[in-house]
Amino acid sequence: MALIVENGTGVANSNTYVSDVMFTDYAALRGVTIPATAILREPLLIKAMDYIEGYRDQFQGEKTDYLQSLQWPRYSVYIDGYDIGSNTIPAELKNAQIEAAILVNSTPLLESGATLNVQKEKVDVLERTYFEGGKWSALRTDNIDVWLNVLTSNRSTGINAMITRI
Repeated sequence: MALIVENGTGVANSNTYVSDVMFTDYAALRGVTIPATAILREPLLIKAMDYIEGYRDQFQGEKTDYLQSLQWPRYSVYIDGYDIGSNTIPAELKNAQIEAAILVNSTPLLESGATLNVQKEKVDVLERTYFEGGKWSALRTDNIDVWLNVLTSNRSTGINAMITRI
């Protein structure tokens, strides 16, 4: 597998915003342990990309080209009141992908399947107890969200931020 990094120019068949070198440097600066080889790290970046692309309806602006492989680059994106160029991949997006890759190394971000709602199992004399109302769990994605929140449409637009600054 090869990572094809989107650099803001609409790279054909791109599948990541982050190179393996960026991933390893980010993790090293923060003392985070990630797999030792690129062959093991690349699937993490791809799974993280799948998660990030799920935000497509929440991102500010519009894709620069309908046929581009990924959701970025985009028009009409504002960060801290400044218009981000339509040929830019924001650092916040790259950091979000890296944080997602770090998390997906230990926990699935996109999970499919069924749950049996089992509360207790006993092997000898086969006993099984189920939860009332079902079993659930929550995945905390704060390290990802802190970067993505800046890029989503629920943020104030550049126009409002610029009016405030004047």
